[in-house]
Amino acid sequence: MAAATKRMQGKAGRADFEKQKRGQWVYDGEVGAGARVFDVKVDTEKGMASTTAQFRCRPIDPR
Repeated sequence: MAAATKRMQGKAGRADFEKQKRGQWVYDGEVGAGARVFDVKVDTEKGMASTTAQFRCRPIDPR
């Protein structure tokens, strides 16, 4: 997940080690950067991160 946190300039959240349908092993996880959360996959052979989705976090209403 270090490759993903460096690319997204954020902090790693959850991460799972999964085998893809093509037989490739990847880390599937989330990286938070400010008010944004990125869903990322990291190729374990190449050490490259790719973003699959981006979400915006809303502040919690203190009421």
